[in-house]
Amino acid sequence: MKKHRIFALCMAGILQTGFIGMYATSNEVLSVTQQLITVKGTVVDANEEPLIGVNVSVKGTSTGAITDIEGQFTLSVKAGDVLVFSYIGYQKQEVTAQAGRPLKVILREDSETLDEVVVIGYGTSRKKDITGAIASVKAEELNTVSSSSVSQMLQGKVTGMSAIQTSAQPGAGIAINIRGSVSPNGSNAPLYVIDGVPLQNNSTAFSWLSGIDYKTGVDRDPLNSINPSDIESIEVLKDASAAAIYGASAANGVVLITTKSGKSGKPKVEYRSVVTAQLKKDYPKVLGAHDFREQTNFWTKEYYLYNNKMGVYGDNAVDWNGYTPIFENVDGYTAETDWLDEVSRTGYIVDQNVSVNGGTEKTKYYFSYNFYDNVGMLKQSDMARHSIRMNLDQEFSKIFKAGIKMSYSNITAHSTSVGDAGKGDNMLVNAFRYAPDIPVKDENGNYTRSYNKIINNPASFNEVAPTFELKLFDGMSLRGVGGYDSQSSVRKFYIPVKSNQTALDKGFAYLGNAKVMNLSAEAFLNYNKTFSDIHRISAVLGAGYYKTADDGFGLAAFDFFTDAFGYNNVGIASDKERESLRSWKNERIKLSQFVRLNYSLMDRYIVTFTARRDGSSYFAENNKWGIFPSVSLAWRINEEAFMKDKTVFSDLKLRVGYGAVGNENVLGVNSISLYQSGYNYLIGNTVRTGLALTQIANPDLKWETNYTLNIGIDYGLFNQRINGSIEFFHRGVKDLLDYQQLPSNNAVGRVAANIGETKSQGFEFSLHSNNLTSKYLQWETIFNLSYFKASWVKRNPEVALADYIGEKDELDAIYGWKTDGIITSKEDIPSYMPNANVGNIKYVDVNGDNVLDSKDVVKLGNKRPRWFAGLGNTLSYKGFDLNFYFYGSFGNKKSRGQLPDASALGNSGSAPGNTYIAVLNEVWNSQNGTGWMPGIATNPYDSSNPTGTNDFYLMNGSYVKLKNVTLGYSLPKSVFTASKFIQGARFFIDAQNVATFTGYKGFDPELGTDNPYPQALSLSFGFNLNF
Repeated sequence: MKKHRIFALCMAGILQTGFIGMYATSNEVLSVTQQLITVKGTVVDANEEPLIGVNVSVKGTSTGAITDIEGQFTLSVKAGDVLVFSYIGYQKQEVTAQAGRPLKVILREDSETLDEVVVIGYGTSRKKDITGAIASVKAEELNTVSSSSVSQMLQGKVTGMSAIQTSAQPGAGIAINIRGSVSPNGSNAPLYVIDGVPLQNNSTAFSWLSGIDYKTGVDRDPLNSINPSDIESIEVLKDASAAAIYGASAANGVVLITTKSGKSGKPKVEYRSVVTAQLKKDYPKVLGAHDFREQTNFWTKEYYLYNNKMGVYGDNAVDWNGYTPIFENVDGYTAETDWLDEVSRTGYIVDQNVSVNGGTEKTKYYFSYNFYDNVGMLKQSDMARHSIRMNLDQEFSKIFKAGIKMSYSNITAHSTSVGDAGKGDNMLVNAFRYAPDIPVKDENGNYTRSYNKIINNPASFNEVAPTFELKLFDGMSLRGVGGYDSQSSVRKFYIPVKSNQTALDKGFAYLGNAKVMNLSAEAFLNYNKTFSDIHRISAVLGAGYYKTADDGFGLAAFDFFTDAFGYNNVGIASDKERESLRSWKNERIKLSQFVRLNYSLMDRYIVTFTARRDGSSYFAENNKWGIFPSVSLAWRINEEAFMKDKTVFSDLKLRVGYGAVGNENVLGVNSISLYQSGYNYLIGNTVRTGLALTQIANPDLKWETNYTLNIGIDYGLFNQRINGSIEFFHRGVKDLLDYQQLPSNNAVGRVAANIGETKSQGFEFSLHSNNLTSKYLQWETIFNLSYFKASWVKRNPEVALADYIGEKDELDAIYGWKTDGIITSKEDIPSYMPNANVGNIKYVDVNGDNVLDSKDVVKLGNKRPRWFAGLGNTLSYKGFDLNFYFYGSFGNKKSRGQLPDASALGNSGSAPGNTYIAVLNEVWNSQNGTGWMPGIATNPYDSSNPTGTNDFYLMNGSYVKLKNVTLGYSLPKSVFTASKFIQGARFFIDAQNVATFTGYKGFDPELGTDNPYPQALSLSFGFNLNF
């Protein structure tokens, strides 16, 4: 029994020698002249075993000691002093010091950790009664500083969950996935349940039109409406046995978000103020004015040689007589414009939050107001949010309680077009391509045009501010009864004539609005009863009605004779042929019945059964209802006689669960016949707009079904000083949504069908450790690690697979040709590439048949990471606290982006565009024979590659990020003893997105676009005041 406490003894020795007595106050030094007594004693547990490393302190002072290997301590105190005994995993105890007899103190185990209540959907459960795979994140574990949404705070916090940042734009989304993407054609996003209200449609209300709409790279997070400071806890239901209670919506897991409730007592007010500076991190450089002109001439020379088959590009001798440089004087420019600087700025965030909670034993309330204003680093990008929340709980009698949770958010956002998609409407793409030797405006004050007229003046985008205003009414959640969530958005912007944009040089206006609504009404019974102190039963039986709808419209108008009205008078637009109108409405209704039964015998043997029956208007005619059952078992091994109080384990629970859940989101309207407008028919002499059949019905179509087998172990060591879990899972998906080809004489060429099967397998490990627990110094560590891989089990038999694709390969496998550098001379041309040009990529003839074809295609890697990890440490010393958190992903390949484009300089005639500075020495050319990237010559063998992919730019996409570092100081409570107003204060500084450790050579291995919104180092300064 003593050996398992060596860990605690070592830490106790360090603390005792390193910190006890070093900080005696002047009052304590003077007290040695007073009458002291020596108190000795022993601290044991309920089994009379000595406890090592127990903190023994004199209440109200810094005097203390730590028990030794025998559980003994000696301390000099004044008679009547109160001794406080504290130890992780045990209840704190106070004893009055007396002279003359040794003390024997018995500490009782504190079962609070295992009795902790966890939200599980339609109720709560004691942590020790849980049989499924559930991860819980409490409010104190979330860093709300400079975070606009809940999604951002979850990065790296939950085992088995990947939370990948899609953009650094204010309010941008996080792509959350639980245990792998296993649906090739359906959504892999989890179901969000906020205060018991399931969001059947968790998309953001957004109005758009195809074509030019200035939304490239804009990705709004649907959880932006929630004030992160209102979060009490987040539970993630990861396996089917835990999530089956949500049936056809839970195939990708469930995220339960619970907001704070009031606590009885006098009103407590907390005010937090944070100001954050966002400093732009290094972005790949583009050519300056001199280099741009010089390189334009250089690469037009190179293209001259290539097009005329001179030098290494053919048999003709080099003759410069036919060459004319684009710039006769490379120094003859009058402007040196940094276009990225013209469209960027130092961003900042102002975050103000106030909350009030309190009440009586029967009435409890929580109120909060938050103002969050993020001015982005790119001009015309920002997000401002006002949110108000009121949570009220009322006990009318012992048998009747009710609660209401309401929130209102108003979000106004401006977004600028970024990313690698879009051309003329993409501000960043234009900033990288626009010639740097041209000023922002000409002598008449008009925006200039570049040599290449397709490239718009980046600064002209500062005249364009696509406005996105989102209003949300989240809640009225009468517990167990109903919920309503509504989002409405207005989007409008105007591109003035003076912006001088190529495709829209006469002005362009956009107006639109959209609305997303979720309505739920649920009635359910909860039953909890304990019989004979050993039989514990809890049950839920209920039914629900759910409705989700979205609607909206968009209008685009072209050609304005004046900018005076902006988008406020679109009727004056004169180009009626280009104008565009769109409106839509979608609606889905679902009915459900559900049941859950949990039985615990002696707090040792636990079984849980869950079933849900769902019927949906999205379901096909012959499959209107689906049943989703699950069963899970748990055995608390540490409660057995052969384990209890005899080992280092304070908790050891084995869990096994199996269940089925559905993915209804793949269905959409795929099961019904659809007609589309926009087809013109000549009837008589008049052209009429008609409808055409675009999809035929499949009455047998059904949802995708996920089957999960989960085996888990929950462990706790040294009275929960170390605790965590280990999970192994197998997730199978049947009835995948795919398409069957129809005979050519059909009006529609294919029909949606359930074809194929996939699987995901993996494991998860989590650890929480209280490393140091002295009175002065505490050190806490959390760590998680997960691995998962999704693979095919059965494919669509109507789709022929290429020879290089395995029937059961990974879903995200990358296929292509292997490469071996570039060809640097004619002598370097391989025999199997006789028509190759110097500067081409040298491909590998894998099978040695002297021919490059599909037989040389191999698996090059996988797109998605296999491993995810998170590591956090929190240290506290007296009033100081320091927290830092890392997260990372590993085991994937990612193509290097932001490559220099020599053709923009040399193959555009008199209309060159700019490119990255790497073109100076990294792209191969014949004039000096240097560079490791392929040159300008077309590779005739590229067309023989059936995948169009090779590994030349494919790199290891693994990374580790230092997400945040926070240093805080809380003023001693003694400072506020005489204050009737302020009761506490904490000041802090915080750094977000501090560093990235990776071998990837592109911009950021986490982001999935070539021209992402610039990353920021966010430095925050703030304080909390408690009243």
